[in-house]
Amino acid sequence: MKKIILKSALATMLFLAGTLAIAQNLVNRDYQFTQSISTYTPLTGGTQLNAANDDDQYYSNVLIGFPFRYNGRDYDTVGVGNNGFIAFLSGTSISFSGGGSSIGGFGTSGGSALYNFDVQAQGYNFGPMIAAFNMDLHSRSNGRLTVHRTGSAPNRTFTLQWAQYERYSGSSGTDNLNFQLVLTESNNGITVNYGNMSLPTANEGGAQVGLRGSDTTDINARTGMSFTNTNTSTYATQDIRINSGTTIPTGLSFSWLTGPPAAIDVAVTSILKPANVPGSLCIASVTDSVKFSIRNFGSDPVTSLPVTYRLNGGAPVQQTFSFSPPLQARENAVLTFPTPITLSSGSVFSIQVYAELAGEAPANRRNDTLTKNIIFSSITGNSSIYPGWTTDFGGRPSPNIPVGWFGDLLAGTNQWTVDSLFFDPGNSLSTPFRTQQGPGFLFYPSFQTSTRGSIARASTPCLNLNNWPANEPAWLTFSMNQDADYPSFLDSLLIQVAVDGQNYTTVGGFSRYNPDVTPYTWKTFGVDLSAYRNQIIRIGFVAKSRGGNNLAIDFASVQNTVPVSTPSRLVNQQVFVYPNPTTGILNIKLPTNQAYSTVEVLNTVGQVVLSQSVSSIPDGELQLNLAGLAAGTYQVRVIGQDKQYLQRITKQ
Repeated sequence: MKKIILKSALATMLFLAGTLAIAQNLVNRDYQFTQSISTYTPLTGGTQLNAANDDDQYYSNVLIGFPFRYNGRDYDTVGVGNNGFIAFLSGTSISFSGGGSSIGGFGTSGGSALYNFDVQAQGYNFGPMIAAFNMDLHSRSNGRLTVHRTGSAPNRTFTLQWAQYERYSGSSGTDNLNFQLVLTESNNGITVNYGNMSLPTANEGGAQVGLRGSDTTDINARTGMSFTNTNTSTYATQDIRINSGTTIPTGLSFSWLTGPPAAIDVAVTSILKPANVPGSLCIASVTDSVKFSIRNFGSDPVTSLPVTYRLNGGAPVQQTFSFSPPLQARENAVLTFPTPITLSSGSVFSIQVYAELAGEAPANRRNDTLTKNIIFSSITGNSSIYPGWTTDFGGRPSPNIPVGWFGDLLAGTNQWTVDSLFFDPGNSLSTPFRTQQGPGFLFYPSFQTSTRGSIARASTPCLNLNNWPANEPAWLTFSMNQDADYPSFLDSLLIQVAVDGQNYTTVGGFSRYNPDVTPYTWKTFGVDLSAYRNQIIRIGFVAKSRGGNNLAIDFASVQNTVPVSTPSRLVNQQVFVYPNPTTGILNIKLPTNQAYSTVEVLNTVGQVVLSQSVSSIPDGELQLNLAGLAAGTYQVRVIGQDKQYLQRITKQ
């Protein structure tokens, strides 16, 4: 889980670290290990994932082909590591470190996937995993990592085959590693088959083989000095040693199976609410419901289920939920307690939800209880800012953003800092730029990042717009400067707004690919915030980088007028649209005293999802058909001669 740091001279702050943990270790307890020798059958064809000489790659969202239950949960996809493992949280991004090989181990010293990739560690959110032969591997020139799906329901299999692989170092091109990882639908079984595992230059090291649950305390893996004589691992760091003269018999199989389902076994699988209070933090309390998911792991249908929750170990609150039709075996349900609860600032919140189904054997109650610690931070809002609020990021260069601001590292390696002397885009031959106004500015050093796709957010203190008059516009204006040392990289600044305890919503975005964003030049930009009158908000400046280009902002303000220096093309005006929300057809009412060129619809991350040329609007009204867009929030932008007209809409 991400660590959040709040600093404010005006604010009171509470930070409660949170984790989500299943009460028992299901992998360690439920899966039984067996070992056998049989004939290894190489598979031909299949879908190839790798390219020649792939090293440390991770292939996300590989379709299994059937629901596979692992560690008490069904999965449709896996992520496949080139280094001999799979992860069930398959869409998660990866951070590389340690010489670029941390995904599978470091050289011939052995794999480390079962230990390194903790679900709580930023950049390593893999959670449940299976290691088939986890070392630092790469494919030979003719090596193939392939996917094979065979059989028909309910007897389908999913097989991953590593063929003609070798260790990254210490092999001198003489290794020839061939092995398979097989998932079986009928019994949710896991099997690793070893074929020709030629290791003629077997430098000392180790390979991790086995299962991991939600964290590194839940391990069902093998360890030892020989593949034919292994023991159960005690720690997530243990492996099977690869020494000089190591022999792995062709046809060796390791299998992990669970027992048949109990007749009655219902488990709480996740706690959805109360949610962690994110983003704005401008509230003293939050009211939320207790919402959770369950799954029928038994073989019998369930018609009613008593569920109890406790908050901070307090008095139990029980509710019996009925199912019509009955909840069948392997089915899921999401349930909500009817009475919401209020969480106030200054308390520690740990919620426990547990199912108690009559007739369920005590041995099956190992998965009934789930505990979640809730993050809830509170900070007081400042006084009303009408007619305006301004900051020039004053101060000396510092690793910290200005007092009263909120820093959030969402991904990557860089955060916003304050610079007070000069801005040298590219840190090389480009002309230095002094601050546009005042003694300092907010600076995002994209040039120094080693991880493309870095994202960091710097948010204002809580801004109280409750007293903003209804007839006055509210404009966010700021100056921005970007360099252009790497013109092929798309670096951008997103403007986000968080209201009360809700998540941030993107309301605008600017990049070097906008016509009015000129490299190495300070320019002022504006975003209309009038829709947020009568609310307490935070404004977030999100630096989104592909690597290589610095970005800086200065002199941010919220005013009721737009400064004259704002480029004319970015002078935003509200536009009247109806119906809003809409199910398809949207009417847009515009002034008739100017020409227009384009009408666009943008999603919440600033991508244009619909664009239409506009030659003339004789009656001041045009019509868009949004039937092809998914339900959600969008921004309509109409570009005119000297203004662009914006309005948020909701597609139902």
